Amino acid sequence: MSDGPIRNGLTPDEVQLVLRRALDIAHLPAAEADPTLSPESLFDIAAELDIPESALATAIAEQAVGLTDQPTGVVDRLVGPSVIWSQREATGNAEAKSQAAVAWLTRGHGLKTRVATDGTIVATRRRDAIGKLTNSVRGLRGRGGLARSRQVSAAVVGFDDASGVVCLAADIEQQRGAAIAGGTIIAIAGAIIASIIAAIAGALALIAIPFMVGAGLATSRAAHGRTVRNVTDALEETIDAIANEEPAPRLLGRSR
Repeated sequence: MSDGPIRNGLTPDEVQLVLRRALDIAHLPAAEADPTLSPESLFDIAAELDIPESALATAIAEQAVGLTDQPTGVVDRLVGPSVIWSQREATGNAEAKSQAAVAWLTRGHGLKTRVATDGTIVATRRRDAIGKLTNSVRGLRGRGGLARSRQVSAAVVGFDDASGVVCLAADIEQQRGAAIAGGTIIAIAGAIIASIIAAIAGALALIAIPFMVGAGLATSRAAHGRTVRNVTDALEETIDAIANEEPAPRLLGRSR
């Protein structure tokens, strides 16, 4: 093994460049010239680095549902998150848990599901007439927490013959946008009223404008906070059911 110029190691970007160049030197076809690592290779590397298999499986699952690409911005701090997620380590066959995830997202929450090429389960809101009707029924029965999410992603990563990690992530950006819009209306209406009063009674009334903006923000936070709690509860219930491979409820069946 040569240590020469790389005795101090390579950065992740440098590793990618070296691997791509090595594949090019080896004259591999373009279809094969992609230095990505399979999950098996990642587990081999993790073993050499003494990284627990459960930790790596969790990281792979989080990457699959897009959690590593979620930056925290000003809106997240002022109003609340746009993505809610949960993960569980569970025993049992990973394929069985993937099937349970599809069943729960489809029958349990009325979402339209598909399985991506990497095995990630992607569920989106149904917009057809029947989907809207059944989701209304779920809402009345207290089971509509995920049905209004823009997208729910699920990943199940096994790390030995009898263990795995289940990860769910719900995109609630649209609900947050609606909450912000409601708060903005309150803030604008309050500012207009304060301006009218100031024109009649004096400029002192303009002092109220910052309070109106604060009231609008508080309204947005409160409305979105309710959504976050509802979606969190639904995620927790669903991920527990998937981990335990419980059968998904039917629309008119008993509420959990």
